[in-house]
Amino acid sequence: MLSRIKGFFIKEKGLSKEQDATLSRLPPDERLARLGIVLHDICVKKAAGFVEEQHHLAESPFQQLPKAEFFHEMLVMNFWALEWLFKGKLKPLMDHLYRPYNASFVWGRESAQKELLESMRAKFKTYDKSWDDYSGHQDIFAKQAIGIIFGDQNAPGSPQAAFWMITYADQTMKDFTK
Repeated sequence: MLSRIKGFFIKEKGLSKEQDATLSRLPPDERLARLGIVLHDICVKKAAGFVEEQHHLAESPFQQLPKAEFFHEMLVMNFWALEWLFKGKLKPLMDHLYRPYNASFVWGRESAQKELLESMRAKFKTYDKSWDDYSGHQDIFAKQAIGIIFGDQNAPGSPQAAFWMITYADQTMKDFTK
């Protein structure tokens, strides 16, 4: 499994061959910690790229959302995609992935890191229940994602927002699966 993860990072330009060699020489605990950081960085870059793209599209249903909040929700969706793909088998790696998240995404709220993780895991459960690998129809997933992203607001252009959520989640899964 470690070689598959390292292969993903190299393909996605997340790890250079030098970094791969360095990782291979690290003790297992340090290697896992470093992989978690690299995975976190890839998730951050992917979420940030999507948010920027959507904020530059004049017809984007997400254009009026505050960038920071939209970014946060897309980052959580990326974390969920990894959890879904790993099927809970790499908990130590995911713990390392969440460390930078816990340290930086409290958003000035009074909530503790534990509450932040609980909120994230509640979203994971919502996504888990609505993602349909069997039929490939992700309408319920899109509805749930839109509800999380827009909260109590009515989502402008819901069909278009649904399209973007399904496309983003599907592409993220494919990218992470490679």
